Amino acid sequence: MKISYAFSCGRVETLFKLSNYLKFGEKNNVNQEEEVVKQYRNSVFSGKSFEETDLYRQIENEENTVIKNRLSSVFRENKGSVTDPFLTKDYTNGVWHELNDYKLAVRFFKAKELINSKHITKTGMQMTVRDIAALTGWNQGNIKTILNHKRSAVPTMVTTLEKLAEEY
Repeated sequence: MKISYAFSCGRVETLFKLSNYLKFGEKNNVNQEEEVVKQYRNSVFSGKSFEETDLYRQIENEENTVIKNRLSSVFRENKGSVTDPFLTKDYTNGVWHELNDYKLAVRFFKAKELINSKHITKTGMQMTVRDIAALTGWNQGNIKTILNHKRSAVPTMVTTLEKLAEEY
């Protein structure tokens, strides 16, 4: 199966990075990861098929179902075109955002757990969304809308929650 580099290659590379981040977290060896990606690019440019590369084999052997599903959808989706600039840039919007979203979700979860554990020791009760909204000044009805439509607001919300968790 020959798939254009412009559309799929960047998404497969990012999927590999997401896979490593899920496996190793912050202890991920970035240098080794970049070396595998560089070998992958050289192999693809020299005419090898995706299935013959080390990076592809590592992703294919991944046990995480999210990674396997994304890999199959990368190859199932539009194959892309080197001449169409929109499709050339499209891969950066796919799996790359999933990696960033996952990192933000991990930060959010850690901050939420920290603030919740501190609240339990103080009051003996779980902290609710209303409590967090009251402490941060966010309108709880707008939080979901902001998360879905204003992506630039999400990192600041997570940062605010982390600061609140530290100070609480």
